Amino acid sequence: MSDADWQEHGFVVSTREWPIVRVQYPENVALEAYRALFGHYASLASRGARVAWLVDLTRFDPLTAPAAHRRVAAEIFEEHRATLLAATVCEARVLEAAITRGVVTAFDWLTLHKWPCTNVATEAEARAWIAAKMNEERARSL
Repeated sequence: MSDADWQEHGFVVSTREWPIVRVQYPENVALEAYRALFGHYASLASRGARVAWLVDLTRFDPLTAPAAHRRVAAEIFEEHRATLLAATVCEARVLEAAITRGVVTAFDWLTLHKWPCTNVATEAEARAWIAAKMNEERARSL
């Protein structure tokens, strides 16, 4: 593992393409893992740069997570909301199944008023969308 990667609870977070942060979810996620992950997200967001999150959920099936699990994950997000809002340009999630993309969209409803998000079937789609959002961000800052 290089110093550009963080690995804990099966998550792999890479900053090798900074300011794009690539996150790979494991197949199963325990609640304490969300706390560790979002704490790491907050530490990255505190670096002072605007970031884009590319989240690979192809191994993770949110359909197997109980609703209570999703609510707690939303609560953990709330603990870091201000830090993440200040630093995030956008978030693109890769989920192969259309129904899974729908479930993750429902999670977004629990964490209203954040940054632009999209749920797509391929990493190429996610990267294209992130590039467009990053270009919009650069154009606004000129």
